[in-house]
Amino acid sequence: MVEGPGCTLNGEKIRSKVKAGQRVNEVRGSAAKPGVSGPGSNPFLSLRGAHFSAVATVGKELFMFFGPRALR
Repeated sequence: MVEGPGCTLNGEKIRSKVKAGQRVNEVRGSAAKPGVSGPGSNPFLSLRGAHFSAVATVGKELFMFFGPRALR
C-alpha cells in the first residue's frame, strides 16, 4: 500500500520551525499527563531541558532526535 506524503510534510514542517540546538522548555498536551504507573513514570517529561538535534522521516515513520534520545 502506498503511503501519503503526510509524514514527510510533517517532518519538513518541524525542520523549518525547530532549529538544531533549541532546548525543550516544556511538554504540553496529552503527552504531559502522568502515566498510569504513577508520578514520574512519563518518559516525555524527561525531554524537558533536552536539546533538539534533528528530525528524520523513513517511510511513514518520523523520528525526532534530542541528543542521545529519540522519539518515534
